[in-house]
Amino acid sequence: MNNFGLSLFCIGIMLTLIMPSFTDGMKIEVIYGSKYSHIEVNEKDTVATLKAKIEKIDELGNIPIQKQVLFNEITESVLADEKTMDEYGIGEGDMIYLEVVSDIYYFPIDVSYGSRQTIVWVKRTDTVKDLKKKIANFDKLGNIPIQKQVLTKEITWNSWVDLIDDQKTIDEYGIGEGQNVFVLLDEFQFFVEYKEQMYPINVKAMTTIKEVKEKMKEITGIPAEKQTLSHFNYAKIYDHSRLINYMKEDMPFLIMSDGSGITVWWWTNHFWEFFVINVNGTDTVATVKQKIREINKQRHKSELNGAIIKLSKCDFHCKYAKALEDKKTMDEYGIGEGKTIHMKVLYWEEIWDESSSPSSSAAVADRSDFHIHVLYGSARRTVWVKGMDTVQTLKHKVRRFMEWDWQCKFGDISLFKHPFRAGINELVDNEKTMDEYDIKEGDIIESLD
Repeated sequence: MNNFGLSLFCIGIMLTLIMPSFTDGMKIEVIYGSKYSHIEVNEKDTVATLKAKIEKIDELGNIPIQKQVLFNEITESVLADEKTMDEYGIGEGDMIYLEVVSDIYYFPIDVSYGSRQTIVWVKRTDTVKDLKKKIANFDKLGNIPIQKQVLTKEITWNSWVDLIDDQKTIDEYGIGEGQNVFVLLDEFQFFVEYKEQMYPINVKAMTTIKEVKEKMKEITGIPAEKQTLSHFNYAKIYDHSRLINYMKEDMPFLIMSDGSGITVWWWTNHFWEFFVINVNGTDTVATVKQKIREINKQRHKSELNGAIIKLSKCDFHCKYAKALEDKKTMDEYGIGEGKTIHMKVLYWEEIWDESSSPSSSAAVADRSDFHIHVLYGSARRTVWVKGMDTVQTLKHKVRRFMEWDWQCKFGDISLFKHPFRAGINELVDNEKTMDEYDIKEGDIIESLD
């Protein structure tokens, strides 16, 4: 009996030791390029322990511990060896990304070209020329040739250090982990919009706004001191500013004003935009709206089809301002040279609060419709849909918003229902309806293109 009791006691201790591994065990997904593996870990396992497990996995290539760098799926930060899964909040089904580096320590920096951005891995002894070679190999940045690149390091907004010596190391330039480096072109074509005309000018990477004004003086004859240059994201640009602050990847341009015409302000979901148009006193409000549509077509490749434009006499916060009547003229409203008006653009999905307006009553959504949230890039839009709407119909609506937000994609777009994982919850069948995909009020749909 004594031996039997002792055996039971030993078994109890063993079960006590073993049970935590069952209760705390979980599987995570480790991704290395196109390879992946599901690995069982404990919440108290350290990153070093995880690396030791990765080293033994044939599917991932048996990568030595010292060559592994692991990244968190959410924060994209490097995981420190001594920290645990629990400390990083890593749980069941989470994804960890694996990179392989040499024995020399590499760290990530953020590299931007226009609106494009990517992470580039560098080491302290890399020269500026080495960094340019890496940038030239990035499809995401446009494979910019080395000889056309001019690099600059951001210190604060509108404060830069130019990386002009190709032989200097990034360490000598004080570039560390997470540093922002911007890519400019040695010489490129820039556009200035003046009175609905686009003027192309050739500029250098380091060109200032003052130099742009001198070039525009040669073209238009307007003295530099009478020019006001503005960007769609900023009210006014000062002479000492450099073009890097106002570049767009596709067609960089500024807006020039000489004090004539009227200024139209409007909110484009992300920022205030404005433009100057020439009007006559006899122009009706309807005529001005048509001019606005034509200008918007030049800028954004869109005539605001399917949208209602409302104009009012105020500068910014005009939620309760009375809309100008289409039949009345600029003279009747006292709107002339140097005046400012405000524009509001309403899509049919946004007209719930405009139901009292006779002009919008036909566009008000049926009350049986419901709204969902669509995310793409940095934009978030509310879209009204019906249960019988197909995925193709939803894509059409999303594309219209993408076009408006300058994020239109060529070809088909991919939509996912939250929560999503690669290959899961994708709305792959264009003919299926919202009901068939069980999409309900308030659901979140995201485009990952």
